[in-house]
Amino acid sequence: MHTRLIVPGDRFGRLEFLREIESTRRPNGRLIRRGIFRCDCGTEKVISFVNVWNKGTESCGCLLVERVKAANTTHGMTGTRTYKSWESMLRRCASPNDKDYPRYGGRGIQVCERWSRFELFFEDMGECPPELTIERRNNNRHYCPSNCYWGSRRTQARNRRSNRVFTVRGVTGCVSELCEHFQSDYLRTTQRLLRHWSIERALFEPLQEKFSN
Repeated sequence: MHTRLIVPGDRFGRLEFLREIESTRRPNGRLIRRGIFRCDCGTEKVISFVNVWNKGTESCGCLLVERVKAANTTHGMTGTRTYKSWESMLRRCASPNDKDYPRYGGRGIQVCERWSRFELFFEDMGECPPELTIERRNNNRHYCPSNCYWGSRRTQARNRRSNRVFTVRGVTGCVSELCEHFQSDYLRTTQRLLRHWSIERALFEPLQEKFSN
C-alpha cells in the first residue's frame, strides 16, 4: 500500500497534482484517495492516487491518443469494422470532447496499455463479427483482454441502461458503484428505479416501505 506524501506540484508523467479531494472508503475498508490533476495539455481531471503511483495514468488521455496516431499508420485496416470499434473505444475513454466520455473516461474507465496499438488489439480480439460490437463483462472495469468480448447491440443497450451515472450526496457513479459505496442492495435498488423512484429514494428508503408508483 502506498503511504508516501503527495503535495501540490508533484508530477506524474504529464500530470501535475493540484489538490486532494474527499476520499471514499469501500465496504471492505479500503480507502480510495483521489485528487485533481492538470495535464500538460491544460485538461484537469480527477484521478485516484493509486493510478498515478502505479503509472497506470500518465496524462488526461492525450498521451494515449498520440501514441495511437504514431503506431497505427501501416496496418492497412483503417476503415474496417474492427478498426472503427477500436477507435471508438479509445475516443470515449481518452477524449473529453467525445459525447460518450462522461460515461467512460469521465468515470475512470481506461483502455489497457497493450491496446494502444491496433495490431495487438486485433491479435487479442480478432475480427469484429457482423452486427456485434465490443462489450465488457464487468462495466465497472477497464477495456482489456480479460474483460472484453464481441457482443450484440441488444446486450450492450441493456448494459448501458443499467450503467446510468448519478450523483448522490456528493458521490458520482453508476448504480452498482453507488450501491457498493452506500452499502445498498443492488437488486432492490434497480427494481425501485424501474418503478421510476428517484435514485436517492431507491438507495435509502427502508426495506419495510412498500413500493409505490
